[in-house]
Amino acid sequence: MEFPTLCTLLPEAGADRTLETAIACARRFKSHLDVVCTASPAINTADFGAGFGVGGAIIADTIEETSARLRDTDAMARKRLSREDISWSSQALMAGGGGLAQTVKDACRFADLAVLARPNGENFEVESLFDAILFGTALPILLVDGPEVPEFNRITIAWDSSDQSLAAARAALPLLRQAKVVTVLMVDPPESPAGRFAPGECLATFLSRHDIECDIDLLPRMKARIADVIKQHTSDTQSDLLVMGAYGHSKLREQLLGGVTRELVQNSGMPMFLAR
Repeated sequence: MEFPTLCTLLPEAGADRTLETAIACARRFKSHLDVVCTASPAINTADFGAGFGVGGAIIADTIEETSARLRDTDAMARKRLSREDISWSSQALMAGGGGLAQTVKDACRFADLAVLARPNGENFEVESLFDAILFGTALPILLVDGPEVPEFNRITIAWDSSDQSLAAARAALPLLRQAKVVTVLMVDPPESPAGRFAPGECLATFLSRHDIECDIDLLPRMKARIADVIKQHTSDTQSDLLVMGAYGHSKLREQLLGGVTRELVQNSGMPMFLAR
């Protein structure tokens, strides 16, 4: 059992697709699946107490409307899960006073891996749930598009020696142990001083102590973006999964200037295993 407990957060848009992927992962990993249906009211109820003129009746109606939508999503999830022979639970949670991030953190704190819908920059709810897990918990995230989960026989680790990439490699050890081919990919690695470890050698040593053999590929960036080099390499090597640390720079900086994490999460289209 690679990951004893999985959790998934169901957005209102595409909840059924996200649930199917999570079920497939739970079946594949022989895991318990915690399903969390969560949403924030359309009106910030804190505004009422702050004197923003939001009437009590409007707040009550908004909360009831949000609760009704959550109950519908939870009912859909329970009906679908009842047809499976996996261990599962489902709950509907409205974001409380601590906001969506705190609600998600409390609900998923005992999980081992989060299976989420892929953020594409177009759905604010999906983006918020992704951020709540990535920045509010210590959970790694698995992004898989569609209900079919690959075998993950060929795994590429995007390695830049950062704390984030090490966290991702460490969290992915259960998958790396079962892979047939593991490749450590470095783009434009710095030259190592004489007598020091060669680029990627420290990670290769770490993996070998977990009985994982790997190849090290060092690629020049040339004029291409790092994200494009990674996408091309994973395509050329037919990788089933990309393991990488998320947001080595701040998310705001990546949103403003563009960045490797943002580009690969939104546009790579391949399964990704992320941690930070």
